[in-house]
Amino acid sequence: MRKKMLRGTITTVIIALIAAFALVFPLIDGIYQGAVENELTGVLAMMSASYEADDDPARYVEQNAEQLSAMEGKEIRLTLIDGATGRVLADSAGLTPLDDHSQRPEVAAAMEGKVGVSTRRSATTGKNYYYVAVQRNGIIFRAAQNLDKVYAIRGSILLSCLVGLVVGVVAAA
Repeated sequence: MRKKMLRGTITTVIIALIAAFALVFPLIDGIYQGAVENELTGVLAMMSASYEADDDPARYVEQNAEQLSAMEGKEIRLTLIDGATGRVLADSAGLTPLDDHSQRPEVAAAMEGKVGVSTRRSATTGKNYYYVAVQRNGIIFRAAQNLDKVYAIRGSILLSCLVGLVVGVVAAA
């Protein structure tokens, strides 16, 4: 009888922990994405305020990307896009020429005068990015942060939680 109660308790605890993990991970992702969006929006505000119509787009993107890397210690990708055509003017990934970006979700929203936000794998670099784009004076300023490290950290947290769960079950049995 006692063993049966113990098994029932352990089963209940396991189900509760699995449910907690299922609820917590989306919350963590939401909090992180909100922080990244705020950071990238700040970067774009700075960029769009300092850009002059006669600036060389490639040089401007390169200088800003270098400064951000030095200040933030993160890989933040910057792109300048023609707000009328969606044609890429410059990209800090250094890959040119790039195709028409007007159909990318964040760029399409920026072309409509909104703040565009998107999380997806880049067709250009093959990496996962969180994108934010805004349009100022006919130029779309887009910033993106690589999410591969975040996904790796999330995986290691999940693995640690599962190992802890297994150790706890074995210790309780």
